[in-house]
Amino acid sequence: MNRQDTTLPKRYRLERAGIHNVWQYDDHVFEFADGRLLLRGRNGAGKSKALEMLLPFLLDGDARRLDTTGTSRTSLRWLMLEGRTATETGDTATAEAGDTSLGYLWVEFVRRGEEGRPQRRTLGAAVIAVPDHPEARAVFFVTDRRVGDDLVLVDGDRPLSVERLRAAVGPDNCYDTALGYRTRVMRDLFGLNDPMRYRNLVHLLYRLRRPTVGERLEAGELVSVLSEALPPMDDAILDEVARNITDLEGARARLAALRTAQEHATAFLGDYRGYLHGVLREQAETVRAQITAFEERDTELARLESELDSLVSAESSAQEERDRLRRSRDTAESDAATLSAGAAQTADGPTGAEREARHAAVSAYIRAAEAAWVAGEYARTAEAQARRRLATDTAAVERGIGSLRRLHIGLRDAARASGIDPATLGEVPQTVRVTLAPRESTTQVNLEGLEQAVERPPVPGIEVTALRRRLAELHDRLGRADAAAAEREATVADLYRRALELETAERREADLNSEAEWADNHVERAREREHAAIEKVREASTDYAADVREWCNALRAAAPDADIDAALDALEESVEPPLDDDFRVLPSALPETVARDAHAIVEPLLDRVREARDAAIGEERDLAAELDELAERRADDAAPVTAPRPAWATAPRDPDAGVPLYLAVDFTDHLSSEERAGLEAALEASGLLSGLITPDGTVVDHNTRDLLLSPAEPLRGRTLLDVLVPLEQSDAPKISRSTVVAILSSVRLHADQEDDQQPQSETSWFHSTTGPRRRPENYVSLDGRWRLGVAHGSHHKAAAEYIGEAARAQALERHRAKAERRIEMAEALLAEAQERRAGIDNRHESLLRINRSVPSGAELVAAWAVLDDARAWLAAAVRDHTAARAAADAARTTALAQRAALVEPALEHRLPAHYEELAKIRGSLGMLRVQISAAHRDLEILAGRLEDYRQHVADWQRAREARVVAEDAAGAAINDMITVRRETELTDRARVADPAQVETAVAQVRARARAVDEALPALERDAQRARDERVAAETRHGAATVERAEQARRALAAGARLRAVLAAPSGEVDRGLLAAAGLLDLAAPGGPVAAYDETESDPEHGDELTKRVRNLDALVTAVEAGLDPADSDIDDSGILRSHEELHRGLAAAPALGARTELAEPAGVKRVTIHDDHGAHDIVDYAERLREAIAEAEETAAVREEEAYERHLLGELAGHLSRQIDEARELIAAMNSVLGEVTTSQGLGVRLDWTLAPDADEDIHAVVPLLSRPAEKRTRVETTRLRDALRRCIEAIRRLDPTATGGAQLRAALDYRSWFAFTVYVTDAAHPERERRLTHRTALSQGEQRVIAYLVLFAAAAAQFSALALDAPQTPRLILLDDAFAKVDEPTHGRLLGMLVELDLDFVLTSERVWGCFPSVPRLNIYECLRDPAEPGIATLHFTWDGNRRRLNGV
Repeated sequence: MNRQDTTLPKRYRLERAGIHNVWQYDDHVFEFADGRLLLRGRNGAGKSKALEMLLPFLLDGDARRLDTTGTSRTSLRWLMLEGRTATETGDTATAEAGDTSLGYLWVEFVRRGEEGRPQRRTLGAAVIAVPDHPEARAVFFVTDRRVGDDLVLVDGDRPLSVERLRAAVGPDNCYDTALGYRTRVMRDLFGLNDPMRYRNLVHLLYRLRRPTVGERLEAGELVSVLSEALPPMDDAILDEVARNITDLEGARARLAALRTAQEHATAFLGDYRGYLHGVLREQAETVRAQITAFEERDTELARLESELDSLVSAESSAQEERDRLRRSRDTAESDAATLSAGAAQTADGPTGAEREARHAAVSAYIRAAEAAWVAGEYARTAEAQARRRLATDTAAVERGIGSLRRLHIGLRDAARASGIDPATLGEVPQTVRVTLAPRESTTQVNLEGLEQAVERPPVPGIEVTALRRRLAELHDRLGRADAAAAEREATVADLYRRALELETAERREADLNSEAEWADNHVERAREREHAAIEKVREASTDYAADVREWCNALRAAAPDADIDAALDALEESVEPPLDDDFRVLPSALPETVARDAHAIVEPLLDRVREARDAAIGEERDLAAELDELAERRADDAAPVTAPRPAWATAPRDPDAGVPLYLAVDFTDHLSSEERAGLEAALEASGLLSGLITPDGTVVDHNTRDLLLSPAEPLRGRTLLDVLVPLEQSDAPKISRSTVVAILSSVRLHADQEDDQQPQSETSWFHSTTGPRRRPENYVSLDGRWRLGVAHGSHHKAAAEYIGEAARAQALERHRAKAERRIEMAEALLAEAQERRAGIDNRHESLLRINRSVPSGAELVAAWAVLDDARAWLAAAVRDHTAARAAADAARTTALAQRAALVEPALEHRLPAHYEELAKIRGSLGMLRVQISAAHRDLEILAGRLEDYRQHVADWQRAREARVVAEDAAGAAINDMITVRRETELTDRARVADPAQVETAVAQVRARARAVDEALPALERDAQRARDERVAAETRHGAATVERAEQARRALAAGARLRAVLAAPSGEVDRGLLAAAGLLDLAAPGGPVAAYDETESDPEHGDELTKRVRNLDALVTAVEAGLDPADSDIDDSGILRSHEELHRGLAAAPALGARTELAEPAGVKRVTIHDDHGAHDIVDYAERLREAIAEAEETAAVREEEAYERHLLGELAGHLSRQIDEARELIAAMNSVLGEVTTSQGLGVRLDWTLAPDADEDIHAVVPLLSRPAEKRTRVETTRLRDALRRCIEAIRRLDPTATGGAQLRAALDYRSWFAFTVYVTDAAHPERERRLTHRTALSQGEQRVIAYLVLFAAAAAQFSALALDAPQTPRLILLDDAFAKVDEPTHGRLLGMLVELDLDFVLTSERVWGCFPSVPRLNIYECLRDPAEPGIATLHFTWDGNRRRLNGV
């Protein structure tokens, strides 16, 4: 296998190809003859499929371009599954689910490598298809192994698994993608590293492979094919540039739309600011008035608190002074009485009994005072406990209020989420602190009699009556809210059910609308298909009529002497399109009629030609048989000359049985050659010459079918013994000389002068003596006469042939010479007969081909079938469209009815109409009701706590009163104790004092008592007045405290409404609204809004009214500070007009997909923009627009740079320049090849490729600029190039704005449309003359086709020659499907000879080309045979060696 082979070229040549288990090929190997292969067969036999599956597929792995027609009808999956068992009857056996089909395609190249050894390269693909998968996949491989030798792809009638393939050829040689495989083939087989150059080469192979490449190659179509054969533009680069330009235009359009939207949004925000300032100004003024009223009441309450404190102090002072005077008066009176009583007693002093009585009295008073003091302490303790209980109750109530406030905040959130006004939930009342007892400043006498200052703080409490009333109101409002929530919940549940039904209906409507839209498109496609089918029928009618006329002309040329003109004229008239038909098309039944009439015309001619052919074949067969017989005789040079036996002597002769007469004798020497010839002629004619002489001279078997000679008695006179000499027999059987002598003596030799009636005297076996009369004598003579009884005759020969060795040797030489002459004559006759038969065969084949090539009208019938199918499809599509549209309309009606039933009550109850939002509201309502129930429980608990507080207040009041009584009792007991002790002391002093002194003291004491009595009434009145003023002040203070709390509530309520204006629907700060109003600083962390929200959301400090109002005042102050002057405010009508302008402006930019929504929560109109990204506040949307514009500007800049600088002026311009240069090099190479090749008449071709005459000025500007390298272009030239390319693109877009960007770019920047080919026909006899190839050029049809194919072949040869400069191993091949269609047979030889001269390997498919021409040295031919009703293909393998075609096998 690796032996040297000097016949191989240094380039790769096609050696073999194989198809295993793909389509209907089982296991077929196609061998090439010096790189040449022809696949023959009828239409549908599978020859084109074999070419499709092998080449160029195995060169690039692109399964999308399998179909030779370029329609992509053939796919790997179809080949492996549907197409494998498909028959021409249309039946297709479906592969069983899960069955995996595996097949192999491969092609082998070979070249002469180092040291002259063959170097092979095998390219292949394992094709795997699974019924459940939409696409088949291919595993490609490249190897230097030879299939069938060291690489087995079919093992035991089963294809080799992919895993075993990888193991056999190596995983590095297997590829799962076409890209890697293509790169490997490009590098290893073609020696290239430029993918674009390889792509251009494969494109040329695909273009030349098309079956229509050789049809109707008039001048215009030839230059079109030449243009298509030039290196095409890279679709990937064009698509990339188109994509970038489209992206750039999209970016610019989006940028313009964004800027327009920004202008409208900015204008609206200007008006919206004025509107918001007006609304906020009105709210701030209301809140400011309430805050001012609160501040006034707070100032008044502070003044009342100060006044009350002063009055309490004055009352305490007055009471203390009054009590002091009372005690002074009582003491003075007691002292006076005691002194008077003591002075009257004796000076002896008290007796013991008196002392004991006094001591007992004093002790009793002391004990009474101590008891009263203890009781007072207990009363004070009880009061303190009651006061602590009040503080505890107050704290509990405040905690309950705080908890209720927290719950109420949640209630408001739930109500807001449920769509219920939070105001309906009421407000949680604030606890109003009141003073149950003012501060007390008094004195108290202890047990020692000393006065002590006593300060009692005020006793705080809460105002219960108003609080209970407001809590009752809150309870009632929550109850009403719960009822409203229950009602709303029922409404929401009903709407939710309707929304679900609407969602189902809308989904069904959408589905049906999609079906209807699909049906619309389906109908449109069906109409387009019908129109296309009508055009196909019209084209098929025209082509069929042309084919029929061409067929008639071919029949006239094939049978010029036949009387068929009238029938052919009628046949041609039948294919004229009817004038009364709108479509001007032929009926579908016409081809059958035409075929029947055409066959009726041809069949008689065929019958006559067949008769003549049968006669010629018979004649040729006879001559061939004779020639074979003569050749056999000539070949047998050693065979002796044998005398012929009589026709009836058919018995086989045993060599041992005897010897024929002519071998037993020889002529005597005196006989002349004429006499010898005459004697042998007489013996031969009479039958004696070959008579058998037995050894004993007897007849062995009387029934033998032979002539036996037996000796008789010798005759007198001349006998054969006189002229013949017996010969000695050396070989068995041994015949005695005497026997031969006796036989010779028994035969009369008749002299020339003797009469035939001479009597005989002797009798022998040679004459008869019986009978009624004497018969003539039997004899032979030297002049050839003979007689045997009644039979006699004469025979003449030119020379003796059988008697004697010399005669036989001379006869053998004469026979040989004669045989040679007869062979020559027979060969001449056979050649003449063969020529005659060849002519008849050609005429028969021509007529048969014409008869078989009667235009079938299959395309017309198929076109009509397609039209019928299209019309049926259109009718079905119209029916489906009508049904779908009716169903969609019904669904739309149902959906509209359901929407109306949903929207009206939803609008009535201010509810959304979407089921998801309704579900959220439903959940919020449930949560609201739960929280209301919790609030009711808290209210009940709070009511209990208030009742406890009320009872504890009463308990405290009783404890206070008890404490006052106890303190009074204690004071009296202490005063009594002091009085008794003082009386005892004064009595003792008076007893021992001077009476005068006593009298003086009594007078002084009584005077002091009288002074006190005089001052005491005034002090009593002052104390009473102070008390009255204090009580009045307490009343005013309590009223002011309640009024302050009410005013605080009103201010906070107004503040809550202001805060609601600043809040989003979720309750959070609406930053968008603040930004629109220019008040975004309000929402800063720690700002006024945050401070306000913090105090309002703190249930524990909800009673700190001053702090809450202070934070509210800070918020209002901040709002007022940020407002513009009042003259810039905008009212409701103004903002509505501005909103309409915004809505129209955004609607004018559909690319943005934005729409506006106007709502009025909390009395403030808010605008929401809905786009693809969701819902946005107008300020957020404006900010998004600003960000989007910045991003769009950057995107547009980047896209512009990418589209124009990088792609248009970079990749695309460079690619255009390279392709134009490569095209020019290719055309130069083509002209170089064409300059060396001419037709048999000396005609040649030259190509000229210049800018097209209709190329515009931009093209004229672009081409020179492209020829300059990018780095050498000036900025001005770069700008001109960019502008010119842009104008080219825009011009195409104006012509076809509906085309895709890639299609527009291909049309605008396909350099092949900028240039035009001019084909010149040259004449070797007159090199100075060139004719431009046009439809008027005086060339025969055959010459035109030869020139056309010559140009195409030169294009391929030039391409490969250019590649060979860099890669000498590059194969040179061309692929032609349905080669040389409609080209006469003599031209086939010239075209094939051109391929041989251009050193192009080729694979051809054809229905009638054999390729057996002297211009083709070697060719392998495979006749593909296929039964249309059965799957499978058989092939007949023929070889052509340049002289003779042979059938090699099946």
